[in-house]
Amino acid sequence: MESSFASSTSDTSVFPSLKFYTESEALKTKKDFLVEERSKIHQKWASKKKWEEEALKGFLALEEEVSNIPPRPSPAPSKWPKLRTESYVDSDVDSASETTSTIDIDRLRRDHIRNVKALEAEKELFEKYKSEELAKLKRLHHETEVNKRREKLTLEKHQLVTATTANKKERQEIELLRETVKELNSKLKKKESKSSSELSRLKDRAVTLTRRNEELQQIINDLNAKLMDQRSKPKLDVTAQELEHTVALLTKQNSLLRKKLRQFTDESDTASGIENCVTESAQGHSSTPSPSRVVPDKNEGQNSPLDELGAELRLMKPFEEVCYPDGKCERMYANGTRLVLYRNGTTKEHRSSGYTKLRFVNGDAKETFEDGKVVYFYAETKTIHTSLPDKTEMFQFANGQLEKHHVDGTIEVKFPDATVQYIYPNNEEKSIFPDGTIQTVDIHGRKVIQFVDGTQKVYENGSSAHSTSKSTSPLEKSPRKVTVL
Repeated sequence: MESSFASSTSDTSVFPSLKFYTESEALKTKKDFLVEERSKIHQKWASKKKWEEEALKGFLALEEEVSNIPPRPSPAPSKWPKLRTESYVDSDVDSASETTSTIDIDRLRRDHIRNVKALEAEKELFEKYKSEELAKLKRLHHETEVNKRREKLTLEKHQLVTATTANKKERQEIELLRETVKELNSKLKKKESKSSSELSRLKDRAVTLTRRNEELQQIINDLNAKLMDQRSKPKLDVTAQELEHTVALLTKQNSLLRKKLRQFTDESDTASGIENCVTESAQGHSSTPSPSRVVPDKNEGQNSPLDELGAELRLMKPFEEVCYPDGKCERMYANGTRLVLYRNGTTKEHRSSGYTKLRFVNGDAKETFEDGKVVYFYAETKTIHTSLPDKTEMFQFANGQLEKHHVDGTIEVKFPDATVQYIYPNNEEKSIFPDGTIQTVDIHGRKVIQFVDGTQKVYENGSSAHSTSKSTSPLEKSPRKVTVL
């Protein structure tokens, strides 16, 4: 029976799609099959037991029927003696019938005993098979429960790990977002405070410069009035000391006016007018004009600065030249170029493309390009100041140092030895040296030097340094000072 069950369970005709089932489904199918076989065996056993009961009832009824047969009545006494032959015949018949009944009863008893023994043997086999099948069912049930418990534990563990990982990741993201929001809020507050202070400072400066501009304008008007008075008066005799004192005083005022008015105009017409007024007022006190401020006269056999500038620019002969009463001369050329000479010796080159260039007598030069870029050259310090349209400013010094001032307030400095320094609006500094060493200084004065080999050296507000490794720095560099014009 067990072998037939094993063959039936392994046969694909019984379970045609067993190999496609999962383990739990296969176990469930096998369990259903065993339950069905068990019910069949119970039915077979019930039918055999019923047949045995019916056979036993029949045997008992036959035995009772045989036992209820009345005994043969003895013959009535006769006055006549019976013949010998009759008595012999009757006795033979009785003995024959009794023998036949006894044989039937014995045969039935033997059949009954044989059937009972067969049923008992079959019952023992069935009980054995039943116990084996119950053991198999219990084992199968136990395995199924163990597998289900194992799968449940695995699923719960996987869900717990997944939930823990997701929650941890979400918490990290939330903390990161909180830190980012906090940092942005602090930056916003700093920018707002800085912008408000800068705005108030600029307003105060605008008011001061406006007041100063009005004062300078009043000075210009006074100087023009004095100039007209000096021209209308006859020539006076003054001493050399008074003349030198007056010229020095007016020259100092001239330089001051140039510095102040350079902040309010891109063109130097106003500055040139001021210089003309100052120079003419100085010339009004002297019978001999100052040679450094006077434009040479063509009649004296010398070339005009406009001639020299035109030759330098390789311009053709001008088709128009206009001279104004205040001493300004202007020449127009066929290609659209216009050259202007002011009384103080300043020249202005203006092209049709929008490019202009001012050349001052002290060697300074100012170039304005058509895209809005302005380049100013300081002859005394050999410094080039470039202003871009996006309000970025660059300074190039004679020693090779280059500074770049960004709109956000960051200053980038490149030194001749290839060292790069960044100065941020919050006063933090970062320096990158040619050997790869990086030095940072935060707003609290804490200086950190990070070397190429990964070691660090930290200075806490001027205290002694402490290193993060055994190696020490071959040199300690300090941030360089930035020259701001």
